[in-house]
Amino acid sequence: MKKRRRGWVGWLLLVLVAFVAGWLGRDVGIPDKVRDWWSPTAEPPRPTPSEPDQPPPVPADVGPGTPIVPEPAPPPVAEAPAAPPADPLQELEPLGRAVCGRAFKRLSSGPAGPRLGCGKCPGYTSDGQDGLPGAGSDLEFALEAAFRGSFTASGRNEALTIWYGCEPHAFDWGGAVLLRHDGQSWKFVRYDQGFRPEGCKVRPKGSGQDELVCSGTFTQHGESTRWSEVWPANGRKR
Repeated sequence: MKKRRRGWVGWLLLVLVAFVAGWLGRDVGIPDKVRDWWSPTAEPPRPTPSEPDQPPPVPADVGPGTPIVPEPAPPPVAEAPAAPPADPLQELEPLGRAVCGRAFKRLSSGPAGPRLGCGKCPGYTSDGQDGLPGAGSDLEFALEAAFRGSFTASGRNEALTIWYGCEPHAFDWGGAVLLRHDGQSWKFVRYDQGFRPEGCKVRPKGSGQDELVCSGTFTQHGESTRWSEVWPANGRKR
């Protein structure tokens, strides 16, 4: 009997302690969350609901319900029309007329493209001296290149023109004609038979005079000889 009484007394003391603790909690001012946690019948604390996403702010100059129209893209800049291609033979034409005279021809098409030259061989060439007729529809003496400078004296406006045709193989099938401008037109100065370089470079010689450094290849009997020299402006033979 004594053991049973002690058990009941223990339970009563626990109930009394819990009751006193709850009563003291209300009077002392324990926070509600802690007091509710102590209460066996209290519901667990619920999380505070987060605020819903807010719509983006509307610009001040746009009213509600007004659609926001994006700014129009700038108009494309119109490209300038391409310039017509330059005529590569325009500067050479006066030189060709000075050499060919009335026999001058300008071919606009062909296997080699546009070309200038003479329809018959000039009288100072080998074929011209032999009286051979021109080709009629093609060029007997074709202008290949021209180089401008003051070659024979300071301040002179001169052009060395390179020609193909009207010469035999021994003279590399052509030659060079030196022209000089007298202030009004181009005039014939001399003809260098067989001087037909593949390329030349004009460089200053000093005292307002230029020199022409040229190079080429001559092939005969199956052998090719590569040469390079300063063109003899005084007319000396090669």
